[in-house]
Amino acid sequence: MKKETVSRRDVLKTGSAGLGLALAGMTAGELQAAGPRGAKKPQKIAFHHAGIPTTKKQEDETYLEESKVYITDPEKHPFGIEWCRWMPDSEAPELLRTTTHLAFKVDDVEAKMAEFDKEIWFIEPFVPFEGAKVGFINFEGTLIEFLQKSEK
Repeated sequence: MKKETVSRRDVLKTGSAGLGLALAGMTAGELQAAGPRGAKKPQKIAFHHAGIPTTKKQEDETYLEESKVYITDPEKHPFGIEWCRWMPDSEAPELLRTTTHLAFKVDDVEAKMAEFDKEIWFIEPFVPFEGAKVGFINFEGTLIEFLQKSEK
């Protein structure tokens, strides 16, 4: 019996592990069910912003005292960028202070984090400011933020 063809879209949906699975001869259905490496099960999420470290003061920054970082509102940026200006005495992990992270809006941070092996958790869920809860994973060397916003 001939296997169905795996499309480029199917490979892209599963992340970087998808190409290897496709090359291993998996069907599109098997490929989609496999999901990204490190995930216990695939689930749709919505892109929210890219957090980019900077040393340049930005207009309309908000200071988060606990983390010792100034951030901008990505919802006000045309490309969804959150500029992050870390203070030298911040105790945030160096990887967070020095690399770009990608943030995805989720309904429940704890539930989303629970889909991934604890070994890739980078920062456990916390409340950086009123109305938001975030958690971070280190997914194959890329920091991913899960953002839960409460309705105002």
